[in-house]
Amino acid sequence: WILADTTGTSDPFDEDKENILRALSLSVRYPTTPMMLMLLMPESKNKALSVGIPRQRCFCLNEIKGGLFWQSCCCIGFNTMMSNLMVTTEAEVHESELLASPWLEHYVAGMGHEVYGLLAVEEFWGKPLTTLVDEAYTRNSICVFAAQINGVVVLAPLRQLQVITERTVVFALAQDELMLHG
Repeated sequence: WILADTTGTSDPFDEDKENILRALSLSVRYPTTPMMLMLLMPESKNKALSVGIPRQRCFCLNEIKGGLFWQSCCCIGFNTMMSNLMVTTEAEVHESELLASPWLEHYVAGMGHEVYGLLAVEEFWGKPLTTLVDEAYTRNSICVFAAQINGVVVLAPLRQLQVITERTVVFALAQDELMLHG
């Protein structure tokens, strides 16, 4: 990995230029070494591609930030959900705080959820995905939100996945692994 300095102490264009040169040097000297190049500015990504760095080997931090910002505008709570999925915490909240902020109880409860990938039990084979989604939430408060279709994870695949099979992999948010058995 060639990581850019994100502290803001140097000019982002200079930082990207130096990192492109590092990546070129590495790829010339050690052509079989896997490499990822992090750039700060979208314009720099075009320069990296034009000098021969493969598209799949470089990414732009500002493009990722922009995409996350756009997604958070479209889906209220998206940033909080992503943050909670990526960071594990043991939240200790005093009862007085919960009484002062009623929403905090739901937030703390949501922080404990994790993403699980699983195969549907035989009971759901041959049934529509909507049946699995409904039953998982009704029985165990589990939120099925994606499925793997032909090797690709698809969010909310209600149109793409008509029937559950014994090989259908779904992804769900659950409080813990024990909630998945039942």
